[in-house]
Amino acid sequence: MGDTVYTSLKSRVEAGLLYLEKNCNSEEGFQNTKIGDSRDNLNTAFHPLENFTTITALDLLGGLFSDDTKANILQFLLPILGHGLYSSRSMYKFEKLTPDDIELTGIFMSTLLRDGVLENNQQMLDVARLLILNTNDRGIMQVYLPPRGFRTERIDAGSCCHAMRLLYILGLDGEADITENYVWKHLESREYLKGTRYYFIPETFLLYLACAVSYSPRAKVKFQDLIYDEVKSRLCSTKLPLDISMRILTLDAIGFLHREDIKHEISKEKFTLEAMQRDEGQFPDDSLYKKGRSDVYFGGPVISTIMAVAALNCFSN
Repeated sequence: MGDTVYTSLKSRVEAGLLYLEKNCNSEEGFQNTKIGDSRDNLNTAFHPLENFTTITALDLLGGLFSDDTKANILQFLLPILGHGLYSSRSMYKFEKLTPDDIELTGIFMSTLLRDGVLENNQQMLDVARLLILNTNDRGIMQVYLPPRGFRTERIDAGSCCHAMRLLYILGLDGEADITENYVWKHLESREYLKGTRYYFIPETFLLYLACAVSYSPRAKVKFQDLIYDEVKSRLCSTKLPLDISMRILTLDAIGFLHREDIKHEISKEKFTLEAMQRDEGQFPDDSLYKKGRSDVYFGGPVISTIMAVAALNCFSN
């Protein structure tokens, strides 16, 4: 911290939004700017224009951005949809480094549906059907869509949550029961504590699951108490910006952020997160995503600021 004094929660949120808007344009969207061999060693510039960070910003903060920034986001993202507005997309905008996947398809389409950019129509249902049928021999959704090449049979519980979210928002609850049961076992067994293939932070899985079930009354009843117990057990357990932000956002997604039995812990989490904010409104470098089983981590200040501003904004309501 330097000389900046944040006098209110509103000033913190506004400063974070201003930092993000300065780092967004229609050509590049929002970008992870660094890679490294560990979460705390993001020391190399990252060049490909990836889509995930911009989609996350739209998902968590779209309602808070200025009209100009929202226009820039959509101008950057909409062309990646390729064959009309209903095709799947890969991780990268200009370089086809990975096949199309259920993850970006799920989070992007569900966000655009929620915001009214897309309509729930037959073309959207056709996309959902591609995800539903994209399973391995156990009936669990695979991460990558055909042609997968050597990436066949890869599954990731966090990626499945994004696909489930799209199905729920389209009214296709119950259409992927085997995948939902796989996600349930991942939660109930606490296997999620080890991270998933692509998401090494336990809180990431909890957040994506909470966001998914918030669109299905049945699934919310099924999952919410166990999600709550797991987040509660992890409150104040780590002091990194993404961890804290995702715990807050998870509780908010299932409507449990303001429960009395966690009031003290939530206050401490909020205080710790606020103390991390820097002069220009940003939060420290952090990494959300890694390259499969390798030790290549993607991150920077933008993704941590997106999550932190969204988390702090939960206390504005």
